[in-house]
Amino acid sequence: MQLISVSTLSEFEQLVETIVGSQDELQLKDIDFTNLYPTLGLKLSGNEDRLNGQLTSTICKGLTEFHLDLQKAYCIVRYNTDNLQKLRSEDKKQLEVIFKVEPGCTNIIGDLTALFESLKDVVHKATDNMTGNQKTAFFITLVLSLGGAYAFSAYTDLQKAELTADKEIKLAELNKGQINTFTTALVDVVKNNNIALEKQAKVNAQTAKGYQGLIKTALNSGATTVDFKGVNTASLDQATAQHMIANNQAALETKEENYGLEIASIKRSADNNLSVTASLEDSEQTFNVIVNTSFIEQSEVEILFDGFKNNQLVYIEGSYKIRNGVIEKANASSISSTASNS
Repeated sequence: MQLISVSTLSEFEQLVETIVGSQDELQLKDIDFTNLYPTLGLKLSGNEDRLNGQLTSTICKGLTEFHLDLQKAYCIVRYNTDNLQKLRSEDKKQLEVIFKVEPGCTNIIGDLTALFESLKDVVHKATDNMTGNQKTAFFITLVLSLGGAYAFSAYTDLQKAELTADKEIKLAELNKGQINTFTTALVDVVKNNNIALEKQAKVNAQTAKGYQGLIKTALNSGATTVDFKGVNTASLDQATAQHMIANNQAALETKEENYGLEIASIKRSADNNLSVTASLEDSEQTFNVIVNTSFIEQSEVEILFDGFKNNQLVYIEGSYKIRNGVIEKANASSISSTASNS
């Protein structure tokens, strides 16, 4: 089959519409994304004695640590862990990133094409019970994440004009609104696959950590301004850069949801309430659910224990605390053995 090329914004929009609308079942391997892949750029300005186009030990150390974070993100997708010992020699060869430094200033350029192509192959071959469209949506969100879209989201130019449909697609030319629209649509495609959502959240967190470390390296190297270019663009002065480094943890969101949960354990507290260790279906990420027995009916408590004993899903509606797409804890408001029809 001839590769589907994505070269313009209109072609990218059509691809996203096809994925979201399930009009056709696409296969990730049949799509050429090379025009989509961003080249990372980091321009450091400030102390001219220290920032003169040379790779100092501080900058080298920062780039090495950033590369390790990219490797960990790859590990999460392929092996569902950030343990770099899982990487094979074959993986490491494919994850090489070449950084270039332009003379006359400290302008660092990194080509991530090999990393993206390797990830594309991993996602295509992965099972995780994903359809072709879900794999394609998942992969595009990985490109956005690793290209800095979410790490620098709060620092991009809100006044930036929209890229027009007939222009060659360059993610760095999309404005914040366009990126948010595409992200919302793509994440919605994989929302029913807990493994994909969990991996996405972990990749986002790992990538954010990597970019924060890179900005910290820039400041330690004497930079007073840092200009970033990847999936998006951002210009950070010292105060903004310090803010990005300090705010290295996403806010905890509270959402009213009804999830089917696997129950790992149930403990009764001194006040006769229940502390439940649970996880989403097929997920290894556990969290604590508090069940107030003075509020929850006894029949619902029995459903909870039956699900635990019989290794069956229990549907718990309640208030879920979520950070970076990962549930950290919850409070139950109702318990059922079947999914809600609403």
